[in-house]
Amino acid sequence: MLLKLKLNVNSPESAIIAKNKLLSSARLLFTKATNLPFPGEIEEAIIKGINYSIVVENFSVVIEKHEWPTHLNGGYNINVAITCRHS
Repeated sequence: MLLKLKLNVNSPESAIIAKNKLLSSARLLFTKATNLPFPGEIEEAIIKGINYSIVVENFSVVIEKHEWPTHLNGGYNINVAITCRHS
């Protein structure tokens, strides 16, 4: 199982609202897919917009930020991937 969310931030001034939407979606996806509580470390990584990975029981969660160096407004995307480590 692999579940992915992707946030594109074209305008840094709207980043807080966008990250909160991503966080809400990631929380819902994680809890529904795993039946586990949502780790605070994931929330912190999404809000800070930093790369992070964690293993929670049989699930891996990877958060990756990719900046767009040629984007005029300093845009970037944040990817969240949830993977089941065992089938």
